[in-house]
Amino acid sequence: ERFDHLQTSVRKFLKRRRDFIEKGRGLSQLCKSDGGVFSYELTKSKSGWHPHCHMVVMLDPENPIDFPFNIRPVLHKPDAWSKLSPQDKKNEKALWKKYTDAVQES
Repeated sequence: ERFDHLQTSVRKFLKRRRDFIEKGRGLSQLCKSDGGVFSYELTKSKSGWHPHCHMVVMLDPENPIDFPFNIRPVLHKPDAWSKLSPQDKKNEKALWKKYTDAVQES
């Protein structure tokens, strides 16, 4: 089920790029790529299987992907998260919301 969802999402992602190139609609940051390769990977841990995708894309150095790397919040490990105060947790959640909103706008 999770792998099917991943495949569907990647297909949609790539279709949006093709639609932009062929029909001029659906601009995304991937539209800036000149080409690339991707592969699916399934890893197994104690909590189960984790399907994910690795991509390498060719970009024009003069037109890089506009991704907000500089505002990405810290990803806390569960033990560190449990030590945060309720206010700190609230602040961290707000930072992640700001970050995900910025990523979706890119």
